[in-house]
Amino acid sequence: MSRRALIALVLVFQIIVGVVLGEGVLLAMYSLVSPRYPPALLEFFRWEYFYRRNIVQLDTDRARYDAELLYTLRPGRFTFANIEYTTQYVVNSLGVRDDEASLVQPEIVVAGDSYAMGWGVQQDEAFPQVIARKTKRRVLNAAVASYGTVREMRLLDRVDMSHATTLVIQYCANDFDENEQFEQRGNRHAPGREQEWLDAIATQRRTARYRPLRMLYDSAIWIKRGIEGHHWGGFEPYTPPADRAAELFLNALLHAPHQDLTRLRIVVTDPDADHRFIRALDRLHGDQRYPPHIRAMRIVDVSALMTPDVHYVLDDHLTARGHQLIADAVIAALR
Repeated sequence: MSRRALIALVLVFQIIVGVVLGEGVLLAMYSLVSPRYPPALLEFFRWEYFYRRNIVQLDTDRARYDAELLYTLRPGRFTFANIEYTTQYVVNSLGVRDDEASLVQPEIVVAGDSYAMGWGVQQDEAFPQVIARKTKRRVLNAAVASYGTVREMRLLDRVDMSHATTLVIQYCANDFDENEQFEQRGNRHAPGREQEWLDAIATQRRTARYRPLRMLYDSAIWIKRGIEGHHWGGFEPYTPPADRAAELFLNALLHAPHQDLTRLRIVVTDPDADHRFIRALDRLHGDQRYPPHIRAMRIVDVSALMTPDVHYVLDDHLTARGHQLIADAVIAALR
């Protein structure tokens, strides 16, 4: 072998070793993520996690198709995990993360999405269960990940509300699209087809699957898009207009449920550090065009409590401490 060929071989070997080591270092840092990482590195890891994480409602072992609601959780017991947590789920016959006993004439019903469901925390750490323990009242956690207000209200049609006195609704900014589509369709709910759900599951599986050198490839894409001027290297956050979001929420609350909510005390909260929606709702719901039960609604603003230390580093959901803070704020409103 000539000297030139030998040098080329050594260089190729060094490049391969460097690439493999780089991938290994990124994977190790991703798995052991710390808030002490440089901000740019943290943002890359959050972007990576957002697209690669497990999603409970896009897993046929943990969710089931529903002709009206698109999906519910799958009744039974299972484990749901991501990098920062491993959690146990007990799902009742309704398809929500609670026991069978809570379905029998609950006094307080909590509607919401993944936050109220308790994404990232153990079942007894989710704020509906904390409320149940602290108030000694029967509470049903009827929250399901990624439901908007419309599906949350339609799920209530399946709940025995005969003894309910209070409905707690946890809002999230991603409710906006579902609520807007409901209004645009003349306040009619259009159920999704099973094939759409299965296609979303297939896409999620392809996206989440690890391929060799994925971290290095994704970091190169991240840097390229950052150079091109994309915020966060390509993940563009969107915050809907607060006044419009509040109007759509109230419209869904009035027209989506078949249950009679007029006799219930309604409490609304939003576990977002951005207070614009909850304050817009606080201004709007007292308008005389709304019926008395809407005007009497209690708004619980927890935005000041939703600091980074009550969130996971990668996941955008709350830790057990965040759930405790929401539970205490809601209990104070109930009193």
